[in-house]
Amino acid sequence: MARVLIAEDVPSFNKGEGALFFGIVASMGHLHDLKVRLMSTNPDADAQCYGEDAEIIDVRGIVPGHMVHGTGTAHRRALEYARFLLLQAAFTMLWLILGRRVLKVFSHPIWSAYLDSDVVILGHDSSWAPLYHGPLILFLRILGVKTAVYGATMLPARPGMMRAGKRIMEAITSFSLKKADLVTFRETLSLNALRTTGYSGVEPYVYPDLALLMRPASPGRVSSIMERERIPDDRPLVGMAFSRRVLRRALPWLAEDEDRIERACEYLANLVDHMIEEYGARVVFIPHSIGPTANLDDRIIADRILSHVWNKDYTMNIRGDYSPREIKGLCGKLAVSMGSRLHFAIDSASMGVPVMLLAYEDDIRCHGVIRELGGDLDLTYPVERLAAETIIARADALWNRRKDVKQVLSTIMAEASKRASCHGAKLSRILR
Repeated sequence: MARVLIAEDVPSFNKGEGALFFGIVASMGHLHDLKVRLMSTNPDADAQCYGEDAEIIDVRGIVPGHMVHGTGTAHRRALEYARFLLLQAAFTMLWLILGRRVLKVFSHPIWSAYLDSDVVILGHDSSWAPLYHGPLILFLRILGVKTAVYGATMLPARPGMMRAGKRIMEAITSFSLKKADLVTFRETLSLNALRTTGYSGVEPYVYPDLALLMRPASPGRVSSIMERERIPDDRPLVGMAFSRRVLRRALPWLAEDEDRIERACEYLANLVDHMIEEYGARVVFIPHSIGPTANLDDRIIADRILSHVWNKDYTMNIRGDYSPREIKGLCGKLAVSMGSRLHFAIDSASMGVPVMLLAYEDDIRCHGVIRELGGDLDLTYPVERLAAETIIARADALWNRRKDVKQVLSTIMAEASKRASCHGAKLSRILR
């Protein structure tokens, strides 16, 4: 049996996170008698989405909430983080004295999951956080449990961080990753960032995003969803998915977030009307995140865009909660895809659908992952320079060459999917 613990939150509200979960599991499909456990701070929702593939462990009160949600006062964050470190330190000391009898004192399921795992997976997507993952790797090293930083992106230091703070984070990253048994990234920019820290541990590898390995829902299931959502197939479909987080980076000369978002929504509404009037398209907003808060619900941003659209009869805003596989299947029905969600673009591209991804210029996830996947294709648009005329011009160019782009993507994505499976091949080696 191969026992794997994914030791961080992978919220099923976010379909990109869900795509990564299913990609992680798919990458390990060759392992004999695989058992996966997953940490969760939304256990009911995650059990519904992931329950057939993983045992869900509720870690509320164990993992610092601010490292998952990024919210809370400085005082609360400090207390949660101190509790996290003290729990690990106490468990370690008692384990060294009592061995497995420590579980009589630490009875929460996460502690036995740590001890029983053959490997613990960390750092999926861009979740790498030195202050969380660093101590956790060292803790697991003492317990004799192998760790894999798996399909990760390492984001640069936050703008405005003091030089001393940046050096401390780099030192923690370099030191802790030296104790990891496997390090794989999904783009070269992260590998280059790691090298700047003075890292000298196991050889790091770079392979495409693990979400490429997720299977889409069946054609029959996709047809059922389109019927339920009343999406006719009488016109070519243009798919869109925009997030508040990215749109607030548009038009940086405007002082307030809400002003930037509102102006961006107006420009995107012009784009919607253009695609309908110029190409006879039907525009479908496919939410790639539905919460758990309003700020993380793509359907709300879609409503704001649609409030400015004239041709509302030829638009749809999907309201239902669909699985990541179902979302990927829906993407396969599109003529072109436009949005600001990385995994909406990956889902679309992997189904051979031409994409335009709005991303801010310092988002190494989008620029690294999509540019390396797309090769010579120019699939990104800088959201800071969003303008009604230029985004329509880019959309026109994408539409007019969509057949050629589709043919190129079909070849590129087949090869990228094969390479993405190498994450799992490397994981197998450390489990021998």
